[in-house]
Amino acid sequence: MKTLRFNLVETIDKIHELAEYRERYIRENGKTPLFKPSVEMLGLSAEDVHAYAPELYLEWYDLDFHCSLPKEHPFH
Repeated sequence: MKTLRFNLVETIDKIHELAEYRERYIRENGKTPLFKPSVEMLGLSAEDVHAYAPELYLEWYDLDFHCSLPKEHPFH
């Protein structure tokens, strides 16, 4: 059971990294990065992002969307 919990926390951490990467990329390039390569770069899947950060998944290419994920893990 601890392995599952660790994997969930690791997944949430990677989703935070993904959101931060997206914001940084937009600031530097004026456009969003491609979704699939960005997700794969962090070892995530589209299903992970859709399950744990559905707004980020759905609004990925909307430049006006700024993801505000909670800093603390909601699953603790």
